[in-house]
Amino acid sequence: PLNFERFSGYRRTKAKQFRIGYVGTLDYAKLHREFLPMTSRINIPEKIIVVGGKDIEGRLEHEALSYPDVDFRFTGFVENVVELYEQMDVFGYPLNPKHFGTGEQALREAMFVGLPIVAFENLCEKEIIENGVTGLLVKDPEGYVAAIELLYKDKSLRERLGSNAKNAVTKMLSPPVAFSRLESAYEKVMGLAKSARNIRFSCDVL
Repeated sequence: PLNFERFSGYRRTKAKQFRIGYVGTLDYAKLHREFLPMTSRINIPEKIIVVGGKDIEGRLEHEALSYPDVDFRFTGFVENVVELYEQMDVFGYPLNPKHFGTGEQALREAMFVGLPIVAFENLCEKEIIENGVTGLLVKDPEGYVAAIELLYKDKSLRERLGSNAKNAVTKMLSPPVAFSRLESAYEKVMGLAKSARNIRFSCDVL
């Protein structure tokens, strides 16, 4: 479940610039390798890219210097991540097709605060987002650029996707609902007949 109380003071900040945000691991093991170049190709008048903590070697921040026309803002570690979400108009979440994520807490948090989402149609993201309903799923960098530009132009679409995303997360991940589903899963497993399991190892590890 999400900690809804964590966002009790959430207030979207107003700014003249259109802000695309990302919160998460800044490493190409998680992030799409084309994150910087495809972001630079987004053709909108103004944009600020908000990102999370640095990767171990600061590689992404260094490579971002090659794109001086894009206002990448590397915030470093932020204790109160709600402050980052408050700065965003769109949540861009372009991950590596073979990334290691599962539950994607940041993605679900962005949905809870009503941000329109653009992500790649990887297996994990497809389990969380319903394309065209609670966010936009794209196949490639070109689709990512087009989706961001579409959301920039269409305020009503941003609002609809954000509202749907918030409703979906609230319905599925409120503590009473989440714990009830978890308890049901345990009850189902506990009701299975007991059986022996013979586990064979390829080598003697004891």
